[in-house]
Amino acid sequence: EAIIDLYGTKNLTIPTFKNNKNKKSIIENTDLFFYGDTNLEYLGIKQFFTHLKGGLLNRALLVYNNNIRPYELEPRTYTIPKSKINQYNTLAKDIMDFSKREVKPLREELLKDNVAFDDFSRDIHTKLSKLTGKKDPFKELYVRVKQNIKYIIFTLHLIECFEKGYYCDEISNTAIDKGVEYAYYLISSYDELIKAINGQNTSKQEDRIVNKAKDLLKDKPQCSLRDIYRALGLKKSLVKSILSKYDEFKIIDTDRQTIVKFS
Repeated sequence: EAIIDLYGTKNLTIPTFKNNKNKKSIIENTDLFFYGDTNLEYLGIKQFFTHLKGGLLNRALLVYNNNIRPYELEPRTYTIPKSKINQYNTLAKDIMDFSKREVKPLREELLKDNVAFDDFSRDIHTKLSKLTGKKDPFKELYVRVKQNIKYIIFTLHLIECFEKGYYCDEISNTAIDKGVEYAYYLISSYDELIKAINGQNTSKQEDRIVNKAKDLLKDKPQCSLRDIYRALGLKKSLVKSILSKYDEFKIIDTDRQTIVKFS
């Protein structure tokens, strides 16, 4: 809730929740936005790299999917029963309470005898070394992968211990294998993500823009450029530059807005 309320704010006055709820801190010249309220095209390559270096994948894992299913174009409603929400909230709280009482520090040494984890670590090291050698900024995608997957495995181990009712130091191969499988799933789409950011899918993007413009002009003589870029979640400058390449469209800048017509 706080993140949504503070969206777009340049100067923040917030309580320091970690230490003292009553103490206020003033943070000036901020640039806070909510990752869940954007998409790759709107974020843009420059901001993507800026926030990638700043920890975009440090506390959250990114899954890229460019296949939009038909039903995802419609607004979705969530009708989870309150009883079910309470049930899982209670379960999560019980697991957290269990961890505070029982858990000892977990170390990477506990994972080294697992072949799947060793192979995964080697694959990530190789990928990171190649990208670093080429001074490729996309190396940032892989910098924290191994760190993230360790804590995913530790979490799976904790859940197993909770289900058994007692804590043990030894991490099962089942927890490690599940964690590695999940990690491979996450990074399997990174190559497609890199292609998309590099603009190798621009033709698909152009088709979306042109088709949207044609659709809006189907039953009326003109439309606002805003109606196009807002509907597609794209930047105004991008949509304008794409449509300007097509002779069938005429773009007119007025004092109030930018108009698009058929030529």
